[in-house]
Amino acid sequence: MRVYFTYILSFLALVTIGSSCVNMRDGELTGDTEDWKISVNYSAALAIEEQPLRAAITDYEEHKVHNLYLFMVDGDGNILNRKFYNYTDLQNKKEYGGNSSDPTEGTVEISTTSALRKIYAIANVGDEFTPSILDITRTLLSDQEKVKDEKSLKSLFAQLSNNTVSRINGRLLMSGVTELDSAPAAKSTVDVELVRVAAKVQFTIKAGAGISFTPQSWTVHRVPKRVSVFPSSDLYGGVNGADDFFDITAPKVFEGDAEGGEAANSFVYYQLENIKPAKNTPANYKARELQIKRDLGNGKVENGAWVNAPDNGTYVVLTGRYQKSEKDGTETIAYVKYTIHLGYINGNAADFNCKRNTFYQYDITVKGVDDIIVEANATNHTHEPATGAEGQVSNGPRKLSFDSHFVQFVMKFEKNALKAVFDNEQDLSKLYIVNTPFGPKDIDWVEFYLNPTSAPSQVAAYPGRGHRDLRNVQQMFEYLKNNLSQTPFVRESDGSEYVYFTVFVNEYYYEDKDFWEFVNKPDRSMILLVGGKNYISHDTKSEYSETRYGIWQKSIKTGYPYGVSDALGFETLDESVGVEFKFDAKPTYYDWIGIEDGTGAGWRNPIGNSRNDGWFNSVMAWALTNGYGYRNHGKSVENPRDEKHWKTNSNNQKVRRWTNYVDTHSIVEADAVNRYKDGMCSEGWGTYQLVEDGQTDKKSNLVYKTLYSYNKARYACLSRNRDLNGDGFINKDEVRWYMPAVDQLTDIWQVSGALNREDQMYREPSFYKQAGRKSYVHYLSSSVTDRTSDIDWRNNLQVLWAEEGCSTSNLSNSMAWSKLEYRNHSNRCVRALNSSNTPDKVVSSPSHFDSSNRVISVLTNGTIDPNIYRDVNTDRLTGEYPPHSERSPFNRAASKFQVAKGFCTYMNGINKGFKWNERNNVSGCSSYTEDPDGRDRGTWRVPNQRELQLMAQYKLVGAYASQDYYNGAVDKQYLAKPLQVWSSTFYSNAAGTDLVNDPRAFIGTDRGVALQRQRNSFQDQHSQPTSPIPGFKLRCVRDYLQ
Repeated sequence: MRVYFTYILSFLALVTIGSSCVNMRDGELTGDTEDWKISVNYSAALAIEEQPLRAAITDYEEHKVHNLYLFMVDGDGNILNRKFYNYTDLQNKKEYGGNSSDPTEGTVEISTTSALRKIYAIANVGDEFTPSILDITRTLLSDQEKVKDEKSLKSLFAQLSNNTVSRINGRLLMSGVTELDSAPAAKSTVDVELVRVAAKVQFTIKAGAGISFTPQSWTVHRVPKRVSVFPSSDLYGGVNGADDFFDITAPKVFEGDAEGGEAANSFVYYQLENIKPAKNTPANYKARELQIKRDLGNGKVENGAWVNAPDNGTYVVLTGRYQKSEKDGTETIAYVKYTIHLGYINGNAADFNCKRNTFYQYDITVKGVDDIIVEANATNHTHEPATGAEGQVSNGPRKLSFDSHFVQFVMKFEKNALKAVFDNEQDLSKLYIVNTPFGPKDIDWVEFYLNPTSAPSQVAAYPGRGHRDLRNVQQMFEYLKNNLSQTPFVRESDGSEYVYFTVFVNEYYYEDKDFWEFVNKPDRSMILLVGGKNYISHDTKSEYSETRYGIWQKSIKTGYPYGVSDALGFETLDESVGVEFKFDAKPTYYDWIGIEDGTGAGWRNPIGNSRNDGWFNSVMAWALTNGYGYRNHGKSVENPRDEKHWKTNSNNQKVRRWTNYVDTHSIVEADAVNRYKDGMCSEGWGTYQLVEDGQTDKKSNLVYKTLYSYNKARYACLSRNRDLNGDGFINKDEVRWYMPAVDQLTDIWQVSGALNREDQMYREPSFYKQAGRKSYVHYLSSSVTDRTSDIDWRNNLQVLWAEEGCSTSNLSNSMAWSKLEYRNHSNRCVRALNSSNTPDKVVSSPSHFDSSNRVISVLTNGTIDPNIYRDVNTDRLTGEYPPHSERSPFNRAASKFQVAKGFCTYMNGINKGFKWNERNNVSGCSSYTEDPDGRDRGTWRVPNQRELQLMAQYKLVGAYASQDYYNGAVDKQYLAKPLQVWSSTFYSNAAGTDLVNDPRAFIGTDRGVALQRQRNSFQDQHSQPTSPIPGFKLRCVRDYLQ
């Protein structure tokens, strides 16, 4: 008999065909002695698409049947026969073509008897060659004691091997049943439709008109660990035990998409079916997340169990930042959290199900925070207008938003407003609201300095820590209250009197805390209630403040694995955005250092050219030690970390005066940076203005001496620091923020999966369009080049092309890129994070290479962040990655992977390399082997972009050697030159960067990663069939589990 399998694929197409047998070997018949063959046509069902409101694998893989297990059952429930089919056993295969008219199909033949009445099918089971994320395996299905009849078939449950919502290997478990009224005729055909046992869930967040909403994180809760292989008639799907569910509590970031728009605010995950009835019927959608309120007796309530939603119904929690400029000139900022139960199909508020083989697409539009405000203002503790929404909302004049480093600005208070609040409020602690990771008493991070009436609006120089004239917010209000009549006020043109303070905001760093307690945290804030009010909801989940003054500061960000002892921290914004570059004219002598002295002593002695030590590069470029690199041009072996070079009584101390680099009485104003065209509030300001050309020690050979020159960028990170002891000199402990080395920039990309999209070095192109900029963003490193040219190479820094992820080049190449505006060169200043609070400590790389076995592994402290790396212990990949771009979750590096000993060198029968469309063919990594018996064949893959970047960092891409010359691969002229090696990652942002008709993919050399055309002719790959110019090669990798 022939069985045709048709997969029902919509959102997920799962097709499973199963046959079982009792007390017999696989494929052996029981029952009638007469048997005949029939054909079974299988097909994968289209997934049902539901839209109640992209870690996604490809549609092709969602529909693919890799193997099939059939069970032939008689009318009494006895298994007549069972048989397993490998992929090669499936006949007349037709893979999914992209629409319902072109489904996955195939045919297999099987022997049966006239007693046949049902065919059970299961597809994509685990076998000895390919492990499965579910425990339904060929071995289990062949066990005639465990699967002995139709009842045991119906009782089969699939259990996850680990708690994950990823399906990187694809191979989605499918099942299907076909019932027959009578026995099929010999040589007849029976159709079986397969459906997936899992659902696919996608959320997309949108913002209403005039609203800026930045999604920050998502988690998913009550995710089933197990599911019935065949649909269950049980009210709860047979899954409702205390241990049947898990929660993804570690915040996951939104996937983002270089194409921008809505795709940049979305995510996709997979979960097993979860059928749960409502406890009660909600009156409307807003009542779906209603919780029982337990009165605490103090005007507050405690949230309890769900009122309407099932206890084990799956729900998602989203967080984000809301910002809107109101018509009255005020601004509303809110940090919100939304809880959303799955279901709600066709507007049914009582539907909390997540059904198998269904694609749930939730479009969430944020229209405002009025419901949160109403809840915070409610006098009745049962009044909860939006049960799934909660957060902290602040409304008032424009807020002061700063980055994570040191900043300063001037704030003024009106005399009558101060007198009013002091008369009405005796408890001064109620005049401010502080929100930080360490609670409302954490107030010392903002210091107030009373400005003199002679220069009230001018920023004061920092007098030094512990100075008597520096006050925290409590001390500032106490001083004003006790000295209101003696305080020097300034009368202004409106007739009102004002007192001015310089406000010093410290870096978001606590020297007495473990840095993991404060990095990657929400903005810390201080709201001053001078003329405003504060409301808190009865359940304390929502807060609303009306205020005149509010200070927000972003936390230091890092993508390093949680718990490591040292990490690289970095800022979020770029206060020097808009820097334009003009190279200095070629000097009459060569001098590689950042400060010319009129000699040629610097020839071939570049300083500041470390690839992984930005502090070292920056200190030398800024010439702070005077003994290392400045006068000696890098010839000296003196260590800039040596304390002797930082003494104020030696080494020409004038070089290290703060006023030689910055104007301590002038700051970058808010309107000068990061302003959108529509007038939305700018962020990222308050750093000191650089003096002309970066420092006052003039260069003797500069043609361009204005602020837009190269030096403005080179010294920009110095302005993120502060004269902490107030002595006027830059001390070693005060060099906390510096310009990253080039490998530190690529390391930020390597770990950027853990960062919110707004904190990454590249945002979606729509963001730059809104800001009136082109969607190319190139970041400067502190690493200089090491070769000569007709231009002044001391300016030729290494540059990261952020729109491509981790591609790098020299500054001269970046400037020559015709699509790039000069002002799109940016800075991302960094600092060391470590337990010893040592700013100059060399930061470890987030990865490690073991040369003994060619294994690259990530640094961990027992846990691996799945946003950054794919944990090979729980999410193992065999074979190639699904098609993906650099922004895809499939571009995460494996937590531990091994690099092949050698290269694949085949190209159309010529030993010159591969074209793009050949990289995954049978002559590539899929057939590569190192084991003598070939058992490792099929385990190797083409590395993704991040894996290739790590290979390049550890010099594993390689250079052509003599053997390549002797075997005819290259001409002699190419010996020792870098190889070009394919990744499996294509470029997502072709449309955003004017390459829509020129698709590209990523290659690597030992110098780094770059883009290459995807075209497939030899000429496009720089190699004619008879040309000696090398083509692109493959160096395979595989997950390493030892």
